[in-house]
Amino acid sequence: MTISLMNISAAYLYQGKYAISIEYSKKALKLCEAINDKPRMSTCIIGIGSVYEKQLNHVEAERFMSEALAINQEIGDSNAIALCIANIATIYNDQKNYSEALINYMDALKIYESIENEREEDHCLNNIANVYYNQKEYNLAIEYYGKALEIAESINLMRDVSYSLSGLAYAYMMIKNNDSAISYAKQSLDVAKGIGDWENMRDANEVLYLTYVELKDFENAFNYHLSYKAVTDSLYNIETRRIVSEMEAKYQNEKKQKEIIQLNEESKIQKLKIEQEQEKRKVQQYVFIISIIIIFLTSMILYLRYKNKKNLSIAEMQKNHFVEVIEVEDQERKRIAADLHDSIGVMLATAKLNLMELNDVIEFTSKEDKTILQTVLDIIDETSQDVRTISHSMMPGVLRELGVFVAIEDLLAKISTSHKMNAVLLSDCDEDCFDEMSQIAIYKIIQEILNNIIKHANASRINVRFENK
Repeated sequence: MTISLMNISAAYLYQGKYAISIEYSKKALKLCEAINDKPRMSTCIIGIGSVYEKQLNHVEAERFMSEALAINQEIGDSNAIALCIANIATIYNDQKNYSEALINYMDALKIYESIENEREEDHCLNNIANVYYNQKEYNLAIEYYGKALEIAESINLMRDVSYSLSGLAYAYMMIKNNDSAISYAKQSLDVAKGIGDWENMRDANEVLYLTYVELKDFENAFNYHLSYKAVTDSLYNIETRRIVSEMEAKYQNEKKQKEIIQLNEESKIQKLKIEQEQEKRKVQQYVFIISIIIIFLTSMILYLRYKNKKNLSIAEMQKNHFVEVIEVEDQERKRIAADLHDSIGVMLATAKLNLMELNDVIEFTSKEDKTILQTVLDIIDETSQDVRTISHSMMPGVLRELGVFVAIEDLLAKISTSHKMNAVLLSDCDEDCFDEMSQIAIYKIIQEILNNIIKHANASRINVRFENK
């Protein structure tokens, strides 16, 4: 996968699509970083640096080459170390920083010599010679072109042989050693023709026609100039075809890219429509669910209100019924109390009066008869007292006249007297806050409680307390 990405990057670099080339190199780099493959990481980083070098972005190119150098120094790959140093030297050379370029080329050369990499050693020697040539140090340039030529011939690198011969020809031409310039130029031309190296053929013909002009041999100068022009035109045509081919490739690639982008856009639009439809359905579902919840809550509230209202109505009915019962009982108690007091009480009083008159009229023959009459009178008195007590307990007059608290105090006083208990009322309430029915109900409740205490509690003290809450 990494190699495929790097090949794609190289293809885009060849087409001049530097941004895309860097993109694929970085993708390859990420894969290598994921598995910590440092040799291939270095290769990817060098590839990125090379793209920046093509763009003449020297700062970024040097940064990536230095990063690759650090990785190779860490893993101890001498060949890759020398390559990174040589690439850094080329970056300096492109910036015309020849002193730094020479230092780095020399360092790379030492490493290549130590590992006996003659091919790269040859390239380094030619690059060093080029730097000296650019500095117009032609004798040093000749020295290093010569060393490069010797290695290239020994390992049969014919293109490098032609290149070194051409370099020697240029250097000798610059120091006016015309014979050597012509000799090396012709050798370079022969080798270049043999391998179809158009660039070195052009350079050799250029040296030859310029040198013959210098020698005023215009015939040879003219002939080699014609050859130079022909080769240059051929190179131009080759370059033109290459450029046209690249442009065609770029056009086709851009066309494909546009088609891909269009398809992606259509896919995105379709996806967006689907997402919008899904979102719409979700919203509808949420609205439906919320509506159901609202309906349910509304129904519950209405039901609870109805139930509460119904309970209040029942409570009100029970209260009214209770009041009615109390009123009926009160009326009945009043009636019974009145009957006891007005009817039975009067009859007992009348009976007592008649017996007393009879006592005055009749002369008793024996003391026992008089005792019996007196006993009957006593029974009538006790019965009258009981009738008054029952009448009072059923509807005490003090309750109607003075209120519930006075009636309760009266009841407690009677209990204290008759049952030898300390019965006390404690109250900080105002009895005006109770209506008549409530006072009657309170009195009856207290009366019932006191009866239960007397019967079952064996109490010696009773406290009845009313408090405001």
